[in-house]
Amino acid sequence: MITDMDDLRISAVESKPTPFLQNAVRHVFFKSPDRTRKKTIENLLLRCSGIASLFIDGEIDSDLFAVLDQMHLRKLTFLLPPSPSEWLKSTLNRPVLLSVTHLELDTYSDDPPPRRDDWSQLTSLPALTHLCLTKNLAVDLLRPIIAECPRLTVVVTEFWHAGELEAAAKFAQSLAITDPRIVVMVVCNYKQDWRRGVRGGKDFCLQAEKFVARKRRGEINSACYFIEEDCTCR
Repeated sequence: MITDMDDLRISAVESKPTPFLQNAVRHVFFKSPDRTRKKTIENLLLRCSGIASLFIDGEIDSDLFAVLDQMHLRKLTFLLPPSPSEWLKSTLNRPVLLSVTHLELDTYSDDPPPRRDDWSQLTSLPALTHLCLTKNLAVDLLRPIIAECPRLTVVVTEFWHAGELEAAAKFAQSLAITDPRIVVMVVCNYKQDWRRGVRGGKDFCLQAEKFVARKRRGEINSACYFIEEDCTCR
């Protein structure tokens, strides 16, 4: 596992032989690289070709996607660029997404959401079972995605701060959709949650899976979407 790829950590990882990195590194978390470190991180990721989960706390540019297309990622998190409509049309068919089962997407809060048609290729991703969207995306896209992506087993709308518990509950109550796959939740510390998950602990995704399973068993109303930290519904 590699987190916070600053210069010191990059130097430490670069000192390892490529076969070791290919076999040992499975999980990587880093902020989108600035121009001074961009090529260094691209080269490093090329040497870590066995990565299974990648969390990028920022955008992915085309050069980095060219590197990721050579991997078989299972989990991928990143931030959509500003005005992402045209970008999505040319990105959702990238080779890297063919193996991704868990996709988490964020967006700039002030940007207009992508149009429904921009997401049409999402339905053809063969491995995708778990999708997480921030509220800004979910407001307009949750309904069509639920309707057009039957292979999805869990669809999460995520809020980022503890102070948004009430807003998350209200959003869940406002949904005029009936589908047990929908989960609305607050993740207070996304970095800590990611660490917990890659170490085999209970991250937000596993929490959402268990919540959906309880709904399917009839323990929770299938139209109940809001999940608090103790896995109960308001």
